[in-house]
Parts: sequence; C-alpha cells; structure tokens
Amino acid sequence: MRGFRKVMSLASGVAGYVATASAIRLAVVATAIAQGFLLAAVLEHVLAGEGIGAQRDRVVAIGALIVARFALTWAGEPVTEATGAATKELLRGRAFAKVAALGPGHVAGARTGELRATLVEGIESLENYYGRFLPSLVAAVAAPLAVVAVLAPRDAWLALLIAGFAVAAVVLPPLWAGPLEERSEQRMSAYIGLGAQFLDTLQGLVTLKAFGAADRRRDDLRRGSDQLITRWIREMAAALVPLAIYHLAIVGGVATVAAVAAARAANGGLAAGPMFLALFLSVQALRPINVLAAAYHTTYEAGTAADRLHALFATVSPAPVRSTATPAAGLAPSITFDRVTFAYDTRERPVLSDFSLQVDPGRTVAVVGPSGAGKTSVVSLLLRFFDPRQGVVRIGGRDVRDLPSDQLRSMIALVAQDTYLFGGTVAENVAMARPGASRADVETAARVAGAHEFIAALPDGYDSPVGERGLRLSGGQRQRLAIARAVLADAPILVLDEATASVDAAAEASIQSALDQLTAQRTTLIIAHRLSTVRNADQIVVLDDGRVVETGRHDELVTHAGAYARLISAQEVH
Repeated sequence: MRGFRKVMSLASGVAGYVATASAIRLAVVATAIAQGFLLAAVLEHVLAGEGIGAQRDRVVAIGALIVARFALTWAGEPVTEATGAATKELLRGRAFAKVAALGPGHVAGARTGELRATLVEGIESLENYYGRFLPSLVAAVAAPLAVVAVLAPRDAWLALLIAGFAVAAVVLPPLWAGPLEERSEQRMSAYIGLGAQFLDTLQGLVTLKAFGAADRRRDDLRRGSDQLITRWIREMAAALVPLAIYHLAIVGGVATVAAVAAARAANGGLAAGPMFLALFLSVQALRPINVLAAAYHTTYEAGTAADRLHALFATVSPAPVRSTATPAAGLAPSITFDRVTFAYDTRERPVLSDFSLQVDPGRTVAVVGPSGAGKTSVVSLLLRFFDPRQGVVRIGGRDVRDLPSDQLRSMIALVAQDTYLFGGTVAENVAMARPGASRADVETAARVAGAHEFIAALPDGYDSPVGERGLRLSGGQRQRLAIARAVLADAPILVLDEATASVDAAAEASIQSALDQLTAQRTTLIIAHRLSTVRNADQIVVLDDGRVVETGRHDELVTHAGAYARLISAQEVH
C-alpha cells in the first residue's frame, strides 16, 4: 500500500490495542484450525466404523472450541472499538494541538470544511485501518501458514495448493492499489471540496439570499455533487477488481482443493484422513482472507488521510515556540514595537515596514489608518499569531518570543470587531476568560460591560443559550459579552481591535461608555477605523501603507491638517 510507513507512523499510540486485537484474531484462527483438525479425525474414524459415542472426547473438544471461538470473537469487538476510540483521541488531540499551535494565521489560510474533513472522516478511516484491517491482515497471513504447517507432513501437494491460492489472495489485490488509491484521492478531494463548499453556503446564506445568488450557489453545489458521485463510481469500479481477486482466490481455492482431494481419494492416491483435513483446513486457511477483503477498502482511504495529517503536522508555525522561552516575573504592562517589518507571505510586499510604537504602562494609544494600512497586523504580532520578519515586539521590555504563550495570553485581553461566541450559555461564554470563575464574578463583569440588564431579560438569564456563533443575540449584545470577557480576564493590557465597528451609532455610544470603564488604569492599544472612538487617546499613530506617517493627540493632528485630518474629513463627509 502506498504510504504504508506514513500510516503506521501515526499508530504509535495505539500499538498496544492493535497488538491485542491481532492476538485475539490469531486465537480465533487457532481454534478454527484445531476444530478442523478434530472434525477430520472424527469423520476418519466414523468411516473406519467407529461410532460417535466412542469419540466423545473429540466431540466435547469441538464444542469447547466453538464456545471459545464465539467468546474470542465477542471479545474482539470491544477491543476493535477501543482501538478506534484511542485512535480518535490520540490523532484528534494531536491534530487539534497542532492547529492551536499554528493559530489563526494557519486557519485563516485554510478552508474550515477541508480541515474538518481531515480531522473527522480522515481519522475515522485510520480508525478502521488500525482496528479492523491490520488485525485481519495478521490473521490472513498467519492462517495459511499454520494450515500449511499442519497439512504439509500429511500431504505436501495439497498444502502447496492451499499456499498458492493464499499467496494469490494476499499478494495480487495490492498490485491494483496504485489506480485505486489515485481514484480514492480524487474522490476524497471532491468530497472535502463539496463539504467545504456546503459549509460556506450555510455560513453565507444571508449574503447569498441578499444578492440573489442562492440559485447560482445551488447549481455550484449540484455540479460538485455530480462530480463527487462520478468519482465515487469510478473508485468503486476500481475497488471491484481487488475484491474479485479476493473472492476468486478464496472460492476457487476451496473448490480446487476439494476437487483435487476428492479425485485423488477416489483413485486411491489419498487417504480419507488427509482428504478431510485438507477440505476443512482449506476453508480455515482462506476464511480470514475473506475478512481481510471486507476491510481492504480502508487501506486506500487511510493512505489519503495519512498524507493529509502528515501535511498538517509538517506545517511550520508562523510563530514557533522557542525552547528558551521562560516566564518573567514583574513584567510592566508596556508595549514596544521596535522597527518591525512583517509580511504574511515572504513573496509579498510587507504590510508593516520599519514600524515602531511605544505604549507606556497605563497609557492609551490608538493606531488608525485606511483599510489595508496594516492596523490588524499590529494586533496579530502583539498576540503572537505571527512573528515579524525583522524587528522585535516587546512586552515589559521582554521579547514576546521569549515569553511562554500562557504568560503572554494572561497579559492581554482582546475585544475584537468580530466577536465569536461558542454554542453554550451566556455565562459559559463570559467565563471562558477565566475558567472556574464564580457566577458572582461573571455577573460583576457583565455589569461593568453594561450587559447585565439584557442578560437578565433573557428567558433563562445567564443560563440562556446564545445559539451557534451567538446568532440569538444582536451585534451590540455580542460585543458587550466580549467586553465582559475582557473585564473578567482582568489583564493589565487591553487591545480593542475595531471594537465598535460592527454596531450602530446608538449602540456605539453605550458600548464606548463600558469601554471607558474597562480602559481605566490599563495599558490600552486601540485599533480603529471609526475615528470617533480615539479622540481621547493619549497618542494617535497614523498608518498608511504599513508605515507611520503621523503621531500626536487628536487636536494636534487635526490642526496639522495631514493624513489624520483627511481621514476625519472623509468620515464626516460620509
């Protein structure tokens, strides 16, 4: 199988489960071979004139083996399920940790639907591979070897015949793996693409309806669905070839062994005992291969999934953790950007060029500028979603790259333009800022944010569900919850990234009042496009095309009649 080593390299955490499942399958094979051996002996003695009663011990042993095989088969299923559960826990935990380490910088460049398919369907295919295919493969190899070893001393030709069909059943199907895996990759790409497109459609349904694009989108989904069906049919057509090889080898093997054994016995060239033994053991030799055939499809799905997971794990973080990062005690809540140059892609021109900024403890500094000036990049660098190409970002005089991520996050509270609320209650969303916070602390934070009144008016108050992405709340209500989070976090540095840009003027005035309480006695960095929110800042930094073009207070910059004044004028005109 293509990528076998890649698939197996992901199995280190579930090797014990796989070994246990394989051992159970081997025990099942052993009971089946022993049963065949005893059945052949019973029939041989019956033909010799010995009654069943005289073979009581063999009959009892056969019954015991049947019970044992049933018990082993029953025990094997929980082990298989446990293998799958361990696979999902291990790989999804590892994948989520990787995505979390990569941060928004990586997720913003990947379609959510594609990432979800890799972490869900992809890992499920590996679950089946480890839990079902590998133990089946072990049994499919061990059973013929054991049968040949038992039968060869009694009749080498029949043992060789069984070995030939077993080798054909195990070796020939993988020769078809190339085209099958290629078609599987094409089908998986179509599946992931359609899933991502469908998720985009659900999330953007309002926009599609507003612009009359719902019918066009439906046609796009139909074409994507048709392509997926076509590729799935092509994959299934290719999959029939190895399945046909499996079944021809299994059925043909048993039939051929039976015909050859019967013919030789009829001609006196084979005794009854070896004949019966060959008949029973040929079935037991090839039966595990039939089980393997049922699980074979997981091999090409697993190969595709392993490729995608390895690609994810190999992705280099835009802000890698330094091994030398150590906690720093007594950090002052100051922010410094020292001649920072940054680009999201090294092949693109910088979005920040030789950018410097100083925010002293307890001061409020606003960064403003036209769209695309690089304002949001300032926040991304401060939160260390990315690292600068040149220059240094510091907190309390310490390079943020030398601070553990936990300490960095504890120093900063963020209120962003696009407030994300998770599917849960109001209280759970606010308490995300400080796990374990009491209900009294949550309510106090909500009161400071001016959110308590609307929360209390909800059907279940703080226990009211907010809906997916907080859609049961208005934009202003979601923003107040974001402010409550920041209050509860009680971080010494506050970052307001377009915190009122998505609300109307009436809501802005109310929210601004809550923000004024929040910024008191805190170091505050404001990123703003709506300039009415920065008039009282201690300093305003004007960005244009990634460079600082002006600095000063509001009154000074208006009087100067430069870039800031032009921004003010443009907003007043509009």
